[in-house]
Amino acid sequence: MNEEQQQQIELTPNWEQMKPEEKIPIFLASLPHQRLKKLAKTEDLLEFWRQLREHNEVVGACLRARFSGGDDPIADWKKDKLGELCHNFIWSNVDAFQALWNLIQMSTGAVKKEFEKTGSDFPLNGAYDLFLQIVGTGRDNEFESALHYQKISTQETAELWKLIRKAAWGTLNTKEIEKVKQLTKFELKNFWLEFTFGVCKVKSKSDTQIANKLADYRREVGRLADAHHALISNSQKGRVPLKLPSYEWHNGQKKYAKRYGGTYS
Repeated sequence: MNEEQQQQIELTPNWEQMKPEEKIPIFLASLPHQRLKKLAKTEDLLEFWRQLREHNEVVGACLRARFSGGDDPIADWKKDKLGELCHNFIWSNVDAFQALWNLIQMSTGAVKKEFEKTGSDFPLNGAYDLFLQIVGTGRDNEFESALHYQKISTQETAELWKLIRKAAWGTLNTKEIEKVKQLTKFELKNFWLEFTFGVCKVKSKSDTQIANKLADYRREVGRLADAHHALISNSQKGRVPLKLPSYEWHNGQKKYAKRYGGTYS
């Protein structure tokens, strides 16, 4: 557990008595980590950090409602088509996180055993800690990628989500697999995510419970891809008042394309 997670514990009453399902939404709402805000040396980066934090706070609130059986905290979003699309996108995130948590609870023992075959001690304290590592790294990577040169093409993003959707619901051919690698070549690595899914993929061939949880997770990722693609598609076609232009990060500055998939200025 890193220093920031420890500080979160100290600031949350009765943390030690809380169940993982009570802690996880709080942790998610604290991402990207506060330490990364210090690296936001431009207004564009600072605004991007804030946007990611606000998104995670909303997803965290909905995940808390899911775990506790509470009311939908964003039910009032569904007033128009854009609100419905955003509502569906947020809850698709929640469903994917819940499915990931279920998969990790089922597979941590196998992950630990496979990691220890490398000759090293397993450095994490059970399923909860593994989940935090995967989610924390993933959410932090979204911000840290912007610290380097990065191009975010709306067309390429839509294409990537279509491929993710196809992979979740079925299989990709060799050409499509290479295309995914090309579209994600600048993404930062998430070691525990890759290691865990590598183990789950192998174990799913002989372990029915892991196979079922992995299938559940793939299904929810497919639905998340559907929701994300729907937002982009409706934006591109002018069906909702939301502009999602392509952009690139360069020296902390966010430069927008003049049109979808166009040149940058």
